[in-house]
Amino acid sequence: MNSLLSIKDLHVSFGNGPNSVDAVRGINLDVERGEIVGIVGESGSGKSASMLSVLRLLPPTAHIRGSIFFEGQDLSNSSSREMREIRGGKIGMIFQDPMTSLNPSFRIGAQITEAVMQHSDVSTKVAVSKATGLLEVVSIPRPSESMSLFPHELSGGMKQRIMIAMAIANDPELLIADEPTTALDVTIQAQILEVLRGLRETRKLSIVIITHDLGVVAGLADNVNVMYAGEIVESGNVEGLFYQSSHPYSRGLLSCVPRLDIRESALHPIGGDPPKLSERSPGCSFQPRCKSSTSLCETTKPKLKRSVLSRLMVSCHNPMESSETAKATI
Repeated sequence: MNSLLSIKDLHVSFGNGPNSVDAVRGINLDVERGEIVGIVGESGSGKSASMLSVLRLLPPTAHIRGSIFFEGQDLSNSSSREMREIRGGKIGMIFQDPMTSLNPSFRIGAQITEAVMQHSDVSTKVAVSKATGLLEVVSIPRPSESMSLFPHELSGGMKQRIMIAMAIANDPELLIADEPTTALDVTIQAQILEVLRGLRETRKLSIVIITHDLGVVAGLADNVNVMYAGEIVESGNVEGLFYQSSHPYSRGLLSCVPRLDIRESALHPIGGDPPKLSERSPGCSFQPRCKSSTSLCETTKPKLKRSVLSRLMVSCHNPMESSETAKATI
């Protein structure tokens, strides 16, 4: 079966010459129809840049290499007109900050109606009716009355729901959600995730969710890709990541998650700092922070391959054993 979205050897850099910054360094990623894929990692790991490159929404200073296919169409060679039809049409995007993504000068009903009419040849009356229905889909109370509200009259969680409504306004095949639960309290986070889960079930949506929160992917995603310094260092199904992860960085992320089943459980932060993306190390990017590094890690970059210790794809010369100790980090 052909993947809905297929990314091969994607590189994204900013600037020119020796001062250029490599934000994404040769990632491969596939999204199947009806699948929810998570991308996790620290800030600056290349999560958003990789997905913004799919929609060609990066600034002109960005240089993109590699292939991006959506429904068999090569997006990297698509015209500007074709991309305008795909953005908001076949691919919806929930941007990172709902507080600034909505226009404060227009009522939310007008903004959702505009999103509908941008890709559909329908009358204003029909578009307004669909916009009202979308508010009901994302569980906005009193949809008809809420159409007349301005963004400043909504809470953060309500704004995020509006962003979801706009992203699905034209029945996309794929939804990209960039940090959809950031700055929301845990109760509202759970509600937003429930909305996304419901969209997958009722609309057969494929979803790519970008987050630094492992709890989000645990409760929502089918498969997950862990990114570090612009590279995917471990990927596979969610259960495998939580119970069989073998990359030291993935283990480090899990060890930073507090546990509720053990009283006074200690957190173990990852030592050191992420590398500067302008620096090009011949070896493993995680080597300076890794307690298991060897001389090979300093000179040779590991390849992403299936680990003999788990069902996951791992980029590491010295993968850690999958055992009960991995479970203890959850």
